[in-house]
Amino acid sequence: ESVWIEVAGISAGSRWLFFLEFALPTLAAITISVSVAWLAIALLRGRPFTRALTNSIGVAAIAVMIGGMGAQIAGAVGRASVVSQLAAGDMGAGPDEGFIAFALNLDAAPVGWAFGLALVAAAFQIGTRMQRETELLA
Repeated sequence: ESVWIEVAGISAGSRWLFFLEFALPTLAAITISVSVAWLAIALLRGRPFTRALTNSIGVAAIAVMIGGMGAQIAGAVGRASVVSQLAAGDMGAGPDEGFIAFALNLDAAPVGWAFGLALVAAAFQIGTRMQRETELLA
C-alpha cells in the first residue's frame, strides 16, 4: 500500500519543491503570528481598528491560502519529478511499475480558513470606518 524509498542525486528543482512543501506553511504561521501580535499591541494601545491591522489580517488570509495549497501542490509536483527521474534512469520507458506518475490529495481546508480570515479583515475594515466616524463626532 505504501513504500519508502531513498533516492540519491535528485535534481535541484525537486529539492526546491520539497523545501517549499515545508517552508510555505511555516511562512503562513509566521504571518498569522505577526498579525495576532499586531492585534494584541493595538488592543493594548486602545485602538484595535486601524487600516494597517486590516491589511495585516488580509495578508495573513492570503498567506494561509498560498501556504496550505501551495505546500500540497509543491510536494505533489516534487514527488512526480522524482518518479520521472526514476523513469529516466530506466531508458525513459515510463515510471516503474507501482509508482504513480502524479498523485495529489488536495485538502481544501486552507481555502476555508483563508475565507474566514478575509471575513475577519472585512469586519475590521468596518470597525476602522466606525472608529474614524466616532472620532469625528467627538
